[in-house]
Amino acid sequence: MATRTQTIRASVLNICRAGDTIQRECLALRPLFVGASLDAVKAELLPIVAEHFGCTLKVQGSGRTVLQGDKTRVNTATQALKRIALAICADAKPEAEELEVPAELLAAAAKLWKLASQYEQAGKLAAKALAIAKSA
Repeated sequence: MATRTQTIRASVLNICRAGDTIQRECLALRPLFVGASLDAVKAELLPIVAEHFGCTLKVQGSGRTVLQGDKTRVNTATQALKRIALAICADAKPEAEELEVPAELLAAAAKLWKLASQYEQAGKLAAKALAIAKSA
């Protein structure tokens, strides 16, 4: 009979091997989902995960598809779906393109920012004045 330490060791090693497999498979899937949002990845994986965990899919009135079935299976499937989709989408963001912004546009943006800030401050002052006038 296995000792407690042996059982823990075997389980942890199995978890590590499974984690390595998950990571490897998700890396292989990334090129197939380039540019896809997390929601789009989840939507495509949902039927596969539902089938694996023995859940059914139901389209709600809002058009959103949800898992149905045994609560434990649905929770497990939901967590698996999140974990897989996040692993596929992790660090898969395209690099931001650097654009040269003309000086005139930067100046206009700065002026707009200043005006918006002044407008916000004026609104706050007006609200305070109104509150003082009502309390007097």
